[in-house]
Amino acid sequence: MISLWIFFLAVLVWRLHVSYNHFSKVPHGVPWCPRGRFTPYLVTQIAGIWDIPRVIEKAYQDYNKQGSVCVVALPFSRPEVLLPQSLIRWMTTQNDKILSPIPVQHDVVGAEYAFLNSSVQPDSAVYDILRAQLNRRLPRLIPKIAEELALSIDGTFGDCKNDSLVGAWRYSKQFEELVENLSKFSTSFIPSAIALSLFPPFLQPYTSRLTSIFNHIYMARALRILGPHIEKRIIAVDNGLVKDLPQDDVLTWHIHEALRKKEPHFEMVDVIACRVFATVFAALESTTLTMTYALFNVCASDPSTQVWQALHEEALSVFPHKCRPSKFE
Repeated sequence: MISLWIFFLAVLVWRLHVSYNHFSKVPHGVPWCPRGRFTPYLVTQIAGIWDIPRVIEKAYQDYNKQGSVCVVALPFSRPEVLLPQSLIRWMTTQNDKILSPIPVQHDVVGAEYAFLNSSVQPDSAVYDILRAQLNRRLPRLIPKIAEELALSIDGTFGDCKNDSLVGAWRYSKQFEELVENLSKFSTSFIPSAIALSLFPPFLQPYTSRLTSIFNHIYMARALRILGPHIEKRIIAVDNGLVKDLPQDDVLTWHIHEALRKKEPHFEMVDVIACRVFATVFAALESTTLTMTYALFNVCASDPSTQVWQALHEEALSVFPHKCRPSKFE
């Protein structure tokens, strides 16, 4: 029992140390919301656990609306600097190193240890795939993305009569257990990544076995269905039978990468499944940041209202019979 209390005390000391480091990196001239310094930092962290939108809304009303910069503390994370609209154009001119999504992916996704197998981290397979494979094949993916986007908009704003969507639904009904477990996994990996951040880096390989226990359970159940499919794909790629396989596919990319590095076959199914899910979640974060960056550019344009109006008119021209104009307003 004494050892357990010492352990919790060590975790608390570590979090205070991390909080102080975050606090010390904020310039002295930038105000915190609520007003104050170190104590409000801890207070807003606690408040953010319950209702972070309210904390950010208060910061916006008190500072950003008046054209001022302010800082709020996010729960178990680094401080968030909120910029007023007048500084959006300046922010979008910063270099790629400052606007890189990788630190956010590490904080939010926790790709190192939050997934089924912690071996995603040593060889950086997740980020290699994101940088090399995804970027290299992006021109070929754009038409497919546009087609999926059109179907999605059609289903949301219009009368969807596309049989492929109905067929996909019938197909997914055969795998209700898989869908249920992956859904639970998608909601559990962020809490596990947050819990993992409570510990110093040298302890994370060990504490991840505890913080990611639900991830392991849901992924292990999902692999009962996915495992044989991944195994067949590995055999096909390994034997050169790739003509009938989808090439613009994250699973195929990771299999090629694992075979190229001659990784052990006995654990390849689990490792590749882990990397695929880590890549998908990291890609979602990258997409969110990219879309946010694009919206910032639109908002910073002069005048931005004309840009939004042009986008509105273009959407109506593309989907004249699929949607009502009021849906886009």
